[in-house]
Amino acid sequence: MRRQILRCMRTAFVFCGAALLVLLAGCSRPEDALERARADIRGFRATPDAAHQAAAEQSLARAEQAVEGLQGRGEPGRIKALEQELRSLRSELAAAKIARAVNDARQAVEGFGQALRDAGKSFDEAFKK
Repeated sequence: MRRQILRCMRTAFVFCGAALLVLLAGCSRPEDALERARADIRGFRATPDAAHQAAAEQSLARAEQAVEGLQGRGEPGRIKALEQELRSLRSELAAAKIARAVNDARQAVEGFGQALRDAGKSFDEAFKK
């Protein structure tokens, strides 16, 4: 019985280690992190809510960390291109945030206008009685 438990634990450990290696290998390329950030920013633009904004910001932070991890590896051309892409993604995220803020402001003004119209109707009805 004890031998079976040890064998199961060893197998589980090997599978977990293999899964971790696959996960780390998939996330080690800065290009992949940048592509994920780009996809999350597109998602935020399509559905500008807090959850998509948080996902886009987290992906961008991971991409920044991945690019910073390349510093000192002796690939200045690649690093420069990736940093430029990061700047572009930051600009896209900022533009998406501004678009969301403008849309939220427009909706607030429309709501305020509707409230004023409703109040005007209420006053009009009160004076007619």
